[in-house]
Amino acid sequence: MLQRAMPERWEAGLTILLAEYQRHLNLCSGVFPSVTTALQLLRERRTPLALVTGKGPFTTKMSLTHFGLDGVFDPVEVGSPQGVVKAAAIARVVERWGVAARDVIYVGDAVADMEAARQAGVIPIAAAWAPSAIVGELAAAKPHALFTDADALRAWLAEACPP
Repeated sequence: MLQRAMPERWEAGLTILLAEYQRHLNLCSGVFPSVTTALQLLRERRTPLALVTGKGPFTTKMSLTHFGLDGVFDPVEVGSPQGVVKAAAIARVVERWGVAARDVIYVGDAVADMEAARQAGVIPIAAAWAPSAIVGELAAAKPHALFTDADALRAWLAEACPP
């Protein structure tokens, strides 16, 4: 986006953006405790975990490090300067894992996440417990399931992903 908006000065813009991102990231609290336990549960059950995000590579790495999630996800698919690529990135994960798309869930917190999951043929799950979540819009996107509580997602995952 910066390359398109500021073609002559995008590198300087990126430096400023990353400094501001880190400054704001430092104001963020940790991962929701139930999300941490859900990730632990899935790892113990050897369920593959990937991260597909619209963030760029630098901010993704900064976020993973800040939240202590380095090494949790494999693969990590990031956004593209050319535009939205989330559905294609999800499809690449499915292909890499060698599983049927219908057997993969994608947890997202935005309507665009639900749409990308559907386009990739995976099961869209809405995470709507953050204060920034717009529950009505997520519900209107008709996800397979919508969770307004991270504990409920963890419990659902415990049943949906048996050992």
